[in-house]
Amino acid sequence: DSPRSGARLSREDLRDMWAALMELYAEAAAPEKLDRLEAGEAVTLQGSGAKPYTLQRKGKVYSCTCSIWRHIDEIEERRTCKHLQQLRGEKAETGRVGEQGVAKSEEKLKELQRQGPRAPHSPDRAAQSNKRPPPPSGSAPPPKRANTG
Repeated sequence: DSPRSGARLSREDLRDMWAALMELYAEAAAPEKLDRLEAGEAVTLQGSGAKPYTLQRKGKVYSCTCSIWRHIDEIEERRTCKHLQQLRGEKAETGRVGEQGVAKSEEKLKELQRQGPRAPHSPDRAAQSNKRPPPPSGSAPPPKRANTG
């Protein structure tokens, strides 16, 4: 169905079209130098959130600090994300990770979009999660281990 035949586009279709347009714009506006990172080089790229992403290359591994790249169930050499595709170009990334690598990235993006927004990561929250919760009031303290040595 096309919009001309009277069919309406869903919000998801419009979102996908907008994302594709923004990627094309970013590719066209990106400086030529950014099509390839040299080993050991890192750049920052502003995403849709407040905090920019860091894209870097260590040896043959290209990485990004975005949640898509970090959560793809694949070896690091075969991971990609929309930020690496924006930086290096879709052809270069497909050539590097293959069509399956790009497909896994797109699947992970859709999966995370279905989960909805998550609270931003904070170091304080991570430190708190490593602490044991305090015992309920009125309960006895845990027994101390004796040193049998």
